[in-house]
Amino acid sequence: MRHAEHTIQELILDQIPEFVFIVSDNYTFHFANRTFETIFGSVNSSIPCYSMLRGTTEPCKICPAKDVISKEEGQVWVWEDNHRGKIYEMHGYPFQSRKEPLAALGIGIDITQKREQSKIDKTADQPEITRICCYCKGIHNTEQRQWQTVEEYFSAKDNLQFSHGICPDCMAVNFPEIK
Repeated sequence: MRHAEHTIQELILDQIPEFVFIVSDNYTFHFANRTFETIFGSVNSSIPCYSMLRGTTEPCKICPAKDVISKEEGQVWVWEDNHRGKIYEMHGYPFQSRKEPLAALGIGIDITQKREQSKIDKTADQPEITRICCYCKGIHNTEQRQWQTVEEYFSAKDNLQFSHGICPDCMAVNFPEIK
């Protein structure tokens, strides 16, 4: 019966779209779900996590998983996987099976698209600042790195055509005899 329960638990974890793993104090994996193995490869208990996840020969200077184990408390952190160009929100929890010493149960949620969208949203919320000359009213085109007349700038940017006219206030100042 115990074996059947274990298999069901693994089947359930393999259905989760986020990656799940258990890593020990000595940086070796005890378990990884299918999503983990799809992203990072099959778990081999002789390959340390830093080698498998980051492709390095040394552990992280600050290892959040080790902190979870040493402090015996859950933690949340963001991991930028520069090796694969992904950003993960990591959740780590102390975990102990009956036969093994305390380890860290980790869950990684891919937040790459969420972060990219957040950057776009922040940029969209900020007004675009355009420099305009206080003397001639020329506009600095940052894309072309040059100063342009108002007509040139807006014609190129918004495909606008200009015609000349005179507003009522300027008409009154410059041509007071015409009413």
